[in-house]
Amino acid sequence: MDTRITYRYKTNDLSEIIWSVTHEGGHALYEQGMKPEYAGLPAGMAVSLAIHESQSRLWENNVSRSKAYWQYYIPILQQYFPGKLESITASDFYKACNKVEPSLIRTNADELTYHFHVMIRYEIEKKLMDGSLMVNDLPKMWNESYKNYLDIDVPSDKEGCLQDVHWSHGSIGYFPTYSLGSFYAAQFFDAAKKDIPTLTHDIGKGKLLGLREWLRENIHQHGMVFTADELCRKVTGESLNFSHFMGYAKEKYTEIYGL
Repeated sequence: MDTRITYRYKTNDLSEIIWSVTHEGGHALYEQGMKPEYAGLPAGMAVSLAIHESQSRLWENNVSRSKAYWQYYIPILQQYFPGKLESITASDFYKACNKVEPSLIRTNADELTYHFHVMIRYEIEKKLMDGSLMVNDLPKMWNESYKNYLDIDVPSDKEGCLQDVHWSHGSIGYFPTYSLGSFYAAQFFDAAKKDIPTLTHDIGKGKLLGLREWLRENIHQHGMVFTADELCRKVTGESLNFSHFMGYAKEKYTEIYGL
C-alpha cells in the first residue's frame, strides 16, 4: 500500500526529525496493516482517532524513546554524524531525549508535560463550543493557561495559539486523542511484552519486526470490526486503564531522575 508521511526537521535539532518520523511512521504502519481488500469499507478503516494515535505514540515513545532502542541506534547515529556524537553514550542520549521540562511547543514536549498542552487546548475548545469564550479572546486564555499550567510566558501567537494546524482546518475535539492514544499505547505495549517476552531485548538488537507483526495481527488488521473499547479488551483483557501509563511513567522516570 502506498502510504506517505509528512514530517518536520531543523538543521540544528535532531529531535525535531527523529520523533516526528517515528510518530508519523506509526500512523503509516497502521494504515499499511489493514487488509487492502477491505479498503474503503469499515473493516479497512481505523476504528478511532485515539487508536490511530496509540500507534504513533507507541512507536514515538514506548519504542524510540526507550533505553533499548538507543543501545542499538546510537552507534548508527554516530556514523551519520561523524565528529558530533562520538562522546555521547546510549545512556546519555536516552536521558537527553527524555528530559522533562515545560516548553512552548506541543509537538516537541516530553511525554509527561505533553498532556498539559493537550489539556489547555481541550479546555479552550470546550469554552469555544459552549460560547463562553470568543475567538478574539482565545490568545489571552491560551497565554494565561500556559502560565498557570507550565509557568511559560508565550512570546507570540505563532509560538502560542497558532502553532497547531488543527483548528485552522476544523479538527475541533482532536487534541484529547493524543493523550488517549498515549494511554492506549502504554496498555498495548504491556500486552505486547507479555506475548513477546524477548521484546525489550529484541528492540535493543534493532529487531522491530516482531512488534510490528504483533500490532498488525492484534490491532491493525481489524479495522472497525470492533469498537475501540472492544478492541482494547480483546488485546489486553480490559478496557482502557490509565494505570498502565502511570506505571510506565513512574518506572521510567524514577530511574532516569533517581527518584
